[in-house]
Amino acid sequence: MALKLYRRHHKDCEAELPEDARTGQFEESRRGWKRCACLIHAAGTLGGRFNRRQTGNTDWDEVKDVAAQWEAAGSWDGKPKPEPPAPPAAARRITIDDAIKVFLTLREGGKIAPATLRKYKTFTKQLLAFAESRGHVVLDQFTSADIDTFYGGMKLGARAKASVPVSRFTLKEKSTFCTATWTT
Repeated sequence: MALKLYRRHHKDCEAELPEDARTGQFEESRRGWKRCACLIHAAGTLGGRFNRRQTGNTDWDEVKDVAAQWEAAGSWDGKPKPEPPAPPAAARRITIDDAIKVFLTLREGGKIAPATLRKYKTFTKQLLAFAESRGHVVLDQFTSADIDTFYGGMKLGARAKASVPVSRFTLKEKSTFCTATWTT
């Protein structure tokens, strides 16, 4: 939408027009119109935002150039809007096998106890068996209900069952596995 340009007269107007009177270029081009030095303003909507702004000029041709710049930029500050970000490229879907390999490789490279590494391997073996039983091939096929079902039916060793009803280790495994695989 084009901006509306008008001259807003102040109380010391040389043309002796009333304060806050508004005139346009067409009116001022009439014969016998008394010229004044009151500033020209612009009003309208740019970038979805309505505003009224003083142009800082008294010459109609200069003001038209300023208004054209604002309209071309689509914003009141005269700077063009940033382009919307490009849609992300289709993300490569991560297979469960690849995620498990990455998870175990990261754990093997870390300084963890051999017993802990064995527990991670047991955990990933059970997870892979569960995924195959459900027909899941990629990570994004898992739903939160699938994860809950997996942890509800997870086989814990005798010592893990006896020590803690809900093993803290399995909760740690769950968060570590999800963080390591889904953020890499």
